[in-house]
Amino acid sequence: MLDPGTGERTGRSRLGGPPWVQSNRAPPGPGAPGRYAPRVAQPSDVEARLAALEARMDIVAADAAAARHLAAARDRDLADLGVKVDANRTAINALGEQTAAGFAETRGKLDAAAAGQQRIVDLLTGLISGPSDQQ
Repeated sequence: MLDPGTGERTGRSRLGGPPWVQSNRAPPGPGAPGRYAPRVAQPSDVEARLAALEARMDIVAADAAAARHLAAARDRDLADLGVKVDANRTAINALGEQTAAGFAETRGKLDAAAAGQQRIVDLLTGLISGPSDQQ
């Protein structure tokens, strides 16, 4: 990429990194101009950058361990939730069966009561109509 102020080549690609990182080109060989990115003008800066990277890696490793811990806790929570959902489903199904049995029992009692009432109606109709109609 060209520097807009000077028109000289900056050693960076349009995407901001060294040109060989952002493309399929091989990095320049030793001694070639532009071996170091502009932020690292001198090889002595490498040690400082390496120390900063090592410190950052400790932070990232701690973050990764925390993320693994949270993921494991989430997995346990989801497993516990699945057990609770299964228990609730079983309880709801049992309630449904009990309710259906109760309705069937109530329906039987109501049918018996209706048959008894119909018998009473028939007897009363017979009494009201008198003995002449019963022949």
